[in-house]
Amino acid sequence: MIEKKYFELINKEIDGANSKAESAKLQAYLSRNREARQLCEELLKTSDALKKIGEVEPPGHLRQHILNSLEIPQPTVARQWGVLRKILESFRARPTPKYALVFVSGLCAGILVFMLLAETPDLSVEDTSHLLGALAPVPDFSHIQTADS
Repeated sequence: MIEKKYFELINKEIDGANSKAESAKLQAYLSRNREARQLCEELLKTSDALKKIGEVEPPGHLRQHILNSLEIPQPTVARQWGVLRKILESFRARPTPKYALVFVSGLCAGILVFMLLAETPDLSVEDTSHLLGALAPVPDFSHIQTADS
C-alpha cells in the first residue's frame, strides 16, 4: 500500500516540482516499496507518451455544434392580464394569501353544505326538544323553584 504523501511526491516528481530533498526521500521510498516503484514507472511512461503527442486543432464546426446542443431556456413573453396577473404574482410571492384563500374557500363550502343539509324545523309541532336541545319538552316552567343567589 502506498502512503498518500508519496502519491503527491510521485506526481510532483513527474511535473518536475520536487526539491532535491523530496526527490531523495522519494527515491529511498521507491527502493523499499515495489508497488510504489511500479506506479511511478507506469506514470512516467504515460507522461512521456503524452509529451510525444502533439496538440490537435478541433474542427471549426465543433464550437457551433456544441452551442447548438445546449438547451438554453428562451424568455417567455408575459401576457398583460391586469388585475388577475397582479393577484397571481402576489400569491406566488407570499404564501399567506394562499392560506387565507384556502381557509375562506373551505369556510364558504362548509356553510353551503350546512345550509343544504340542515333540516328546517317544523314550528307547528309542540315537541320542541329538537329545537331546544332538551331531552323532553318542557311546556310549563312554573313548577320549577327559583334558587336564591
